[in-house]
Amino acid sequence: MSGDLLYREKRYSRAFRLIEPDFENAAYQRRAMLLRARIFRKIGQAGESARAYEAFSTVHPYDRKAPEALFVAADLHLRAGDRGASNAVLQRIMTTYPSSRYSRLSTLKLASYYIENGSEERGLGLIERAVERSGRGNEELLYHLADAYGKTGEPVLKSKTLDEIEALNPISFYLHPTIATTYVQPLIASNGMVDLHGPDGLLEYLKGVFEARDDAYRQVRRVLMNTNDTAAFERAAVYVERGGRFLEMGFRDWAEQELRALEASGKLPARLNLELGVLYDDYAMHWRSVRSFQRVYYSLKKSRRKELESAFRLLMYPTPYPSAVFENCARHGISPHLVYAMIREESRFDVKAVSRAGAMGLMQLMPATGEQAADELGFPEGIHKNLFSPDINLTFGIWYASSLLNRADGDPLMMLAGYNAGFGNARRWFGQGDAIQSVQRIDYRETRGYVKRIVRSAHIYHAFYFSPAARAGQPRSN
Repeated sequence: MSGDLLYREKRYSRAFRLIEPDFENAAYQRRAMLLRARIFRKIGQAGESARAYEAFSTVHPYDRKAPEALFVAADLHLRAGDRGASNAVLQRIMTTYPSSRYSRLSTLKLASYYIENGSEERGLGLIERAVERSGRGNEELLYHLADAYGKTGEPVLKSKTLDEIEALNPISFYLHPTIATTYVQPLIASNGMVDLHGPDGLLEYLKGVFEARDDAYRQVRRVLMNTNDTAAFERAAVYVERGGRFLEMGFRDWAEQELRALEASGKLPARLNLELGVLYDDYAMHWRSVRSFQRVYYSLKKSRRKELESAFRLLMYPTPYPSAVFENCARHGISPHLVYAMIREESRFDVKAVSRAGAMGLMQLMPATGEQAADELGFPEGIHKNLFSPDINLTFGIWYASSLLNRADGDPLMMLAGYNAGFGNARRWFGQGDAIQSVQRIDYRETRGYVKRIVRSAHIYHAFYFSPAARAGQPRSN
């Protein structure tokens, strides 16, 4: 539709004239109505834009964009100074789309307004009903209920609600929204390289990691030995053994072909997925091992998962490329547990990963970012083209994350938002309120989830590999 092109060129008047007539084609009508609302929004007509979004939701009530359009309309009414209209739209979302994410957000907005304006009972009631509809299993809603209890002078109920979140997820973002700033890692020698030997050297560190992971394998293996899949396991284990022999002989391509065919053959016994994960781990194929361990984990009953939680966290959160990670983290002043959490989220340790946008390698760097890093760090011209090299990718990625962290005045959550969505957006979202409020302001769903997941992963990495307790051989069990 030509109106879309004119809109992108910021020729709003001409675009508006093109979309004034009613289209008989439903798809064109849908696009025209949304474009009309966006144009009003761009030219500062908040009230008209809000009404246009409402009209779209009325004409297309089952469209996937309908609840989002209403949520935007509520915000626009507020900008136009019409609180009553905004509240009415929020109520409409809650009534019409009770199961949608926007219903939850509308509930929280409306409840906050009531509590702040003296209608505490009404506001609390809205959140309590939403929590009950969720089966008391939504961490975000429970957090806001606890916060509301605190604001209305109910400390006992607040404490009980926070305990509910703890029972659901001991490392919930809503309980632990910050990332530890202290950590223990192998010593870095005066030349900037990891010290290999001695009680605080890399070799001793890796020995502890390997022993902990071996113990985790044994714990899970003991449980799986009691399952009734012996025949299926023995039939398929032949292929794992053959793949392992190919790897031993250096025929990696043959091994990958053999093992991929096995994985694609259908649902495998949990014991076999465990042995696949161990084999992939042994040959530093962590993008495959993590996936195999996850399959084992989710094949178990919840009671078994809880029993083996610590073992699976060790298995599903590996620490490959330790020299490159530790040396660059020390050089640029960033926490290794944060970097490992970023690598896991960005690429799942796949050195050949490429995103739809063209980001490459372990830390998913765009070529332009690689070129900037190479220039800033004094690397030879053209080396940024080798972003699939783990050493190059980690060197550039850790430098880039550190530079964003400096721009964010040391706030790792703001850095993460900038890494995912651009620093201009991060600056818009952060700056007022605490960590949870800042993350809640992120209006990109992907980025909001990205930040929360990395915070969670960073807690796990810190607990199992970089806390003083972990270095003493006693990682936390949660």
